[in-house]
Amino acid sequence: MVIRSLEDALCRVMTDLLSAEDEFRGSLGRLADAAHDEALADTFRQHRDATSVQIQRLEECFRLMCQERPRGVSKAAVGIVREAEDLIRQDGQPEARDVVLATAGRHCVHYQIVAYSEAIEWARELRRDDVADLLEENLEEEEGTEEALCQIATRLSSDRDSAR
Repeated sequence: MVIRSLEDALCRVMTDLLSAEDEFRGSLGRLADAAHDEALADTFRQHRDATSVQIQRLEECFRLMCQERPRGVSKAAVGIVREAEDLIRQDGQPEARDVVLATAGRHCVHYQIVAYSEAIEWARELRRDDVADLLEENLEEEEGTEEALCQIATRLSSDRDSAR
């Protein structure tokens, strides 16, 4: 994609987000299955379900901008998922693995928070409030997931420290 305007840049970041959401949705079920802590597994499953709705919102953004759903691959998301998959396959003490899995989930979410923030800013600059509003819904869900994963990771870490 040739980027000639802010609208092109917005479409580029939304294409990346769409690919990232697809990549992350696939790994969230595997993260949930690998998690020992039920709250962590539930958070991954809930976010997987929310991700399907986020993909629909992104597709609506493209429709609003009179563009077809683009095809692209988020190389960053592929790398983050590959790292998470490596962690899933590693053996270890269940509570310690859960801390690492929560952190892997946070890596996914942080990537998306930055990308959604950029896209919202650009959509507002282009006076595409319809698009920005949809993107903000996704951003709020990502931030909620990040907060939940952070709390779980903190609890799991302190539980491990208490058990020593």
